[in-house]
Amino acid sequence: MSALSIADWLKNSIPGLLVLGALGSILAVWVFRIVRFTLKVISRGRQVYFNREFRRGQDAGMVFSHLVVKKDAIMAMTWAAFRIARLLIALAAFLGSLIVLLYLLQLTSGSVLTFGTFIAVLTSFLFLRWAFEEYQELRASYRALVAPIITTIREKVDASEEDDLENNDD
Repeated sequence: MSALSIADWLKNSIPGLLVLGALGSILAVWVFRIVRFTLKVISRGRQVYFNREFRRGQDAGMVFSHLVVKKDAIMAMTWAAFRIARLLIALAAFLGSLIVLLYLLQLTSGSVLTFGTFIAVLTSFLFLRWAFEEYQELRASYRALVAPIITTIREKVDASEEDDLENNDD
């Protein structure tokens, strides 16, 4: 068999497509393992605290409770940055799916109710819901963590400015 006949069999037959799909899945696992190993080598084995703790919702709730109790300013800002990044990813995904929807609507000028437009509308709404959930979480985190820390910092700055004014008046 020549390479062209094998390539033709892989592209045009069901068993060939299954073989290509299996090989693609194996290749994807290898790529993910190589990327994970490379990131571990780059970070020299150290893992960022929130990388493990923010994976699942229950862990995120535990980290949130931990930050409320400890009132750790750096971790609170890290938590807020993490939530902002997730919000931006959700908004970008929503805009991308909306662009795909508009493109599909342009292509199917005769009929709007097609499978492609249904999937595009569904993903658009799902990404919009995800963005809304991230916004709500960010808003709750800001009210519970970041705002009190900023308030205490402002109070300390105001107190030091008042002390400086009293010292200058003498």
